[in-house]
Amino acid sequence: MSNDRSLKITIGILILALTAFGVFVYFNSKEEWVQANNPSTYEYSNGDTNFLVTKIKDMGYTGSQVQFFLGNNAQPYILDVRYGPVELEDISLDRSIRQKLIDDKNMFITIDPKENLTGKTTMAALEISKVMNNELFFRMPVNASMISEYKEYPVRTCKDATREETVLWLKLGQENKVTSEGNCITIIGKTEDDLIRGADRFVLYMLGIMK
Repeated sequence: MSNDRSLKITIGILILALTAFGVFVYFNSKEEWVQANNPSTYEYSNGDTNFLVTKIKDMGYTGSQVQFFLGNNAQPYILDVRYGPVELEDISLDRSIRQKLIDDKNMFITIDPKENLTGKTTMAALEISKVMNNELFFRMPVNASMISEYKEYPVRTCKDATREETVLWLKLGQENKVTSEGNCITIIGKTEDDLIRGADRFVLYMLGIMK
């Protein structure tokens, strides 16, 4: 009974997270707050471009802010992620996923209701949603689903993925990686914290910050 209740709470948070528009892109006015929290800063290179990364620790929150430029806009944007690019380089990634997503109209982030995942997986889903669903970037509606029937939630598995509707499966496994098969993307993590890392690896690749 407790596992069932925990799952209901997790799914409820997941639905709210995916339908909310995450406020995560800031302009230069954010720099005053960054400096006040005495962060550590480093420069990350993907081989072509350098990005300023600021690690933030404040009131129990630990994360990173990546500064980047969008199109021809001369003003930098700052993306909040839980993990910076240096912390994600050990996660292998299928580099065909960007091309597979370029024409998609919709995304379903799906989980296995039998895995008894917690709010950490919800956080991984939100890291993805706030980039893919953002009007500045991919403008792709993101929905929550299950791989098998559970209550009123839609069912989506890799078999349901199409050219216009991506299925992204967050699942636990024996290694940390981002893979794809057809139009289905799978983020695998050894732990739920690794699922968050995999989600950040995915979005930083999609934005061209990591390769």
